[in-house]
Amino acid sequence: MPLSLRRGTVTALVERHEGLVRLEVDGAPCVAYPGLTGPVALGDEVVVNVQARELELGSGGFDVLYVNLTRGL
Repeated sequence: MPLSLRRGTVTALVERHEGLVRLEVDGAPCVAYPGLTGPVALGDEVVVNVQARELELGSGGFDVLYVNLTRGL
Protein backbone atom coordinates (compact mmCIF):
# COMPACT_ATOMS: atom_id res chain seq x y z
CA MET A 1 0.00 0.00 0.00
CA PRO A 2 1.49 3.38 -0.96
CA LEU A 3 2.13 6.05 1.63
CA SER A 4 -0.73 8.59 1.92
CA LEU A 5 0.67 12.11 2.01
CA ARG A 6 -1.22 15.39 1.82
CA ARG A 7 0.03 18.95 1.42
CA GLY A 8 -1.47 21.68 3.58
CA THR A 9 -1.00 24.76 5.73
CA VAL A 10 -0.53 24.94 9.50
CA THR A 11 -3.73 26.62 10.68
CA ALA A 12 -3.31 26.30 14.46
CA LEU A 13 -0.68 25.53 17.09
CA VAL A 14 -2.53 23.75 19.89
CA GLU A 15 0.24 22.96 22.39
CA ARG A 16 4.00 22.54 22.58
CA HIS A 17 5.92 20.04 24.67
CA GLU A 18 9.58 19.16 24.61
CA GLY A 19 10.02 17.14 21.43
CA LEU A 20 6.35 17.31 20.37
CA VAL A 21 3.97 19.89 18.92
CA ARG A 22 0.23 19.40 18.56
CA LEU A 23 -1.09 21.46 15.68
CA GLU A 24 -3.74 21.58 12.99
CA VAL A 25 -3.14 21.40 9.26
CA ASP A 26 -6.10 22.80 7.34
CA GLY A 27 -8.17 22.19 10.47
CA ALA A 28 -7.19 18.51 10.88
CA PRO A 29 -5.34 17.45 14.06
CA CYS A 30 -1.66 16.69 13.55
CA VAL A 31 1.50 16.05 15.56
CA ALA A 32 5.03 17.15 14.76
CA TYR A 33 8.38 16.06 16.14
CA PRO A 34 10.56 19.18 15.69
CA GLY A 35 13.72 17.21 16.46
CA LEU A 36 13.12 15.34 13.21
CA THR A 37 11.36 17.91 11.03
CA GLY A 38 12.65 21.22 12.38
CA PRO A 39 10.54 24.03 13.85
CA VAL A 40 6.95 24.57 12.80
CA ALA A 41 4.96 27.82 12.84
CA LEU A 42 1.52 29.10 11.94
CA GLY A 43 1.16 29.47 8.18
CA ASP A 44 3.92 27.01 7.27
CA GLU A 45 3.34 24.89 4.15
CA VAL A 46 3.78 21.24 5.15
CA VAL A 47 3.30 17.67 4.00
CA VAL A 48 1.55 15.32 6.42
CA ASN A 49 1.21 11.55 6.56
CA VAL A 50 -2.53 10.79 6.76
CA GLN A 51 -2.36 7.02 6.29
CA ALA A 52 -2.78 5.91 9.93
CA ARG A 53 -5.88 8.08 10.37
CA GLU A 54 -7.34 6.92 7.04
CA LEU A 55 -6.80 3.26 8.03
CA GLU A 56 -8.06 3.92 11.59
CA LEU A 57 -4.91 2.39 13.09
CA GLY A 58 -5.38 3.98 16.49
CA SER A 59 -2.98 6.89 16.08
CA GLY A 60 -5.33 8.96 18.22
CA GLY A 61 -6.85 10.63 15.19
CA PHE A 62 -3.73 12.65 14.41
CA ASP A 63 -1.88 13.05 11.14
CA VAL A 64 1.92 13.21 11.40
CA LEU A 65 3.95 16.07 9.98
CA TYR A 66 6.28 14.56 7.39
CA VAL A 67 8.13 17.59 6.04
CA ASN A 68 7.97 21.37 6.50
CA LEU A 69 8.28 22.88 3.02
CA THR A 70 8.51 26.45 4.38
CA ARG A 71 11.60 25.67 6.46
CA GLY A 72 13.27 23.53 3.79
CA LEU A 73 14.10 19.89 3.50
